[in-house]
Amino acid sequence: EYHDYTPLVQALAYLTELEREVVLLRFAGGLSNEEIAGVVGSNVNAVKGRLHRALKKLRRILENRAAQDEE
Repeated sequence: EYHDYTPLVQALAYLTELEREVVLLRFAGGLSNEEIAGVVGSNVNAVKGRLHRALKKLRRILENRAAQDEE
């Protein structure tokens, strides 16, 4: 089954470097929040907050793009 991940890759470019890092470590790397905290030198609550904000931002970007594609 073919998936076009181009919109997601483009949306990732709108995140800050740290937001992008936690998203990629979590979903591409499969790391836990605790492991991510160790990698980025932060605490677990900060990682959870960054991940939450980054995913919210990605969702908004992708929804806006989908709405534009429907026009």
